[in-house]
Amino acid sequence: MYPDLLEIFGITLHGVLFERILWGILSAMMIWGCVSSILIIRKGRVAEGIIQGIIVLAILIWGGMKFISSFDPAYQLVFEKPLVVHSYAFCILVGVILGIVTAMKMAQRRGLNGLDIAKLCIWLTVLGFLGARAAHVIVDWEHYYNACFAPEVEGLAASDCLRVLNFGEGGLTFYGGVIAGMIVLAYYFVIRYRRGVPAAVFSHLDALAGALAITHAFGRIGCLAAGCCWGAITTGTIGVRYGADSFAFAALVQNPEYHDAMMLSGQTPLLHATQIYESAGEFLIYGVLWMLLAKKVRPGVMAGVWLIAYGILRFLVEIMRDDAERGYYFEKTFDGVNAFFNVVPGHSTILSTSQGIGLVMALIGVVVLILSRRSGGVDAA
Repeated sequence: MYPDLLEIFGITLHGVLFERILWGILSAMMIWGCVSSILIIRKGRVAEGIIQGIIVLAILIWGGMKFISSFDPAYQLVFEKPLVVHSYAFCILVGVILGIVTAMKMAQRRGLNGLDIAKLCIWLTVLGFLGARAAHVIVDWEHYYNACFAPEVEGLAASDCLRVLNFGEGGLTFYGGVIAGMIVLAYYFVIRYRRGVPAAVFSHLDALAGALAITHAFGRIGCLAAGCCWGAITTGTIGVRYGADSFAFAALVQNPEYHDAMMLSGQTPLLHATQIYESAGEFLIYGVLWMLLAKKVRPGVMAGVWLIAYGILRFLVEIMRDDAERGYYFEKTFDGVNAFFNVVPGHSTILSTSQGIGLVMALIGVVVLILSRRSGGVDAA
């Protein structure tokens, strides 16, 4: 289905030292999990604390035994094959870590419990990635279907029905993660309400907006590394070119207008670096959110600003994108707009699926700002 990832950089992990560090980190995390379980029980949530405690204790025992045995000369490696952390995955990992730290810091500034926010972020991360992957698979279902039932169509030697689980090849749709996150948040707030704890919806959303901004900023750098989410052909002088083993090349080479030149040069025409545009925009929004937090704006303003700013950013960036697998609500070309953005004439300007969702996000942001204003600075219960 996809060519190999463009590997701007990668990290190969293998050997006894790697596994010793891995088991040590795992054991340390599980010790923290045991402490957390005890604290949960002390707060009166006995069943939850016991279940969590049993799980983390079992993992702690297993990881601890592996850590100790790694010092034995006869130790057998658990990972016989090297683990390769691709640049795509590495950027996302960095973004997630910074996102969780951001959420904790911002939440504490809003008077919330940082550890509770960290747990929420972990759930949002796990289920968000699953949602982002599910959305990508749904949009690109034909390729995954062929990989399983017609592998020759995708250039595969054998059927690969588990390709939907291969996160390493790339393939995450941001909006799918947002939808999954909204479901998790709704459940989280319902649980807080049932426990008689103030939901503090606006303050939570403010903290998570900052986390989303920084995580997505690094995620888009990963997209550039992977060669996905590429831009349209630019009529300007600044852009990026992708080689023959890239997603963009595989898509553009199908166009007879560019086929011969691309086969001769072994690379794509100059394309808009839309991944960097969006990443730069998210970094800028991230800085604005910290400024708003420093000014102690009322709860909900930060979330509203992020929704509006990102919705507009995504709408504009989509004008310069060219991986149109998500499709369009309707296609309309405005050559004057294309000329302004240095996009070739004839390229569809509006209205892609992502542009439509971006507009909806901006409208939701306006609603959040209105509700925040009406609350008079009091957090939503």
